[in-house]
Amino acid sequence: HFMRGNPFYCCTFTLIINDAPVVGAIYNFATDQLYYAVRGHGAYHNGERMYVGTRSLADAAVLMDADMSSVRNAPLQEALSAQYQLLSLLAPGHELSMVANGRADARVSIGSPERNSDFAAGALLVQEAGGVARNLTGADYQMHDRDLITASSPELYEQLCSLVVTSRESTRL
Repeated sequence: HFMRGNPFYCCTFTLIINDAPVVGAIYNFATDQLYYAVRGHGAYHNGERMYVGTRSLADAAVLMDADMSSVRNAPLQEALSAQYQLLSLLAPGHELSMVANGRADARVSIGSPERNSDFAAGALLVQEAGGVARNLTGADYQMHDRDLITASSPELYEQLCSLVVTSRESTRL
């Protein structure tokens, strides 16, 4: 993104203890935006407390990052596009900060080519802003998770997780 002049690049920092993020920060150099969170103390954007959005499920904007070389992920993209406004910037830190401050409602990352560490700070931001960051079994995000759904509400997480599971099952047939 930097080389093309797109402002979607950032630097992330996360302190991990027992496989879970406890302090996280995302800084976007292009826009001078700082997002940070400390477990149990909330999430902030340039010093102001931030919260996930409150849009209805029908109006949700969903970001997606999946290994599209996998045949298993094509039905997922189709299912998500049919129900939600689907976006993809391929910038995990930036996208997760969008969910945390309500500019997007969820991010689905399935078999992403990104590094696990790219998700840690953003997952904490979303959780501390009032949302959820969970793997496909419903457990809170852990550093080793390759599949991650962050959402503004538990209901949206459940709906997205169901779509992921259903789309995966359809490719097994």
